[in-house]
Amino acid sequence: MPLCSKCGAQYDDSANFCPNCGTANPRTYRNQESGSQGRGAQNFFNSFFNTHDTTADYDKADIEKNQLMAILSYLGILVLIPILAAKDSKFARYHANQGLILLVAEAIWVAATRLISFIVGLLNIGLLSFLFGVVVWLLSLVPLVFVIFGIYNAAAGKARELPFIGKFRIIQ
Repeated sequence: MPLCSKCGAQYDDSANFCPNCGTANPRTYRNQESGSQGRGAQNFFNSFFNTHDTTADYDKADIEKNQLMAILSYLGILVLIPILAAKDSKFARYHANQGLILLVAEAIWVAATRLISFIVGLLNIGLLSFLFGVVVWLLSLVPLVFVIFGIYNAAAGKARELPFIGKFRIIQ
């Protein structure tokens, strides 16, 4: 049985990913990559969502008891509910931190895009304004994807970081 290069856990030779941390098994993962051209997008999404998983650090009873609080963490201002009501839950605090980081990132995103939109509007260039609006709209879907990812992990009882922003800590 091989050992995971990331966390050191043993796993089955035929497994595509380490069951402990989610790292791809180089033996099976590389063989699958050469099989199809459509794997490029799949590989991108696998690497994008293959974030650090610390579920093993949490008590199963705490996870089961506080899954709803963890889910609320990703619903905007409702992040305050787990922050205030589940202070003793390590699992709820983890997801509250992820949700709070997401909320702060969304606020920064909105402020930045509004400022840039104002400046682009002052330039009064129709095509540039239109293209900027389309790009901003498309990029505004990213936080929605993060919310779905966070809710999915919270509902599944997992403690996985959000892509890109999940490494930051506001709540210890």
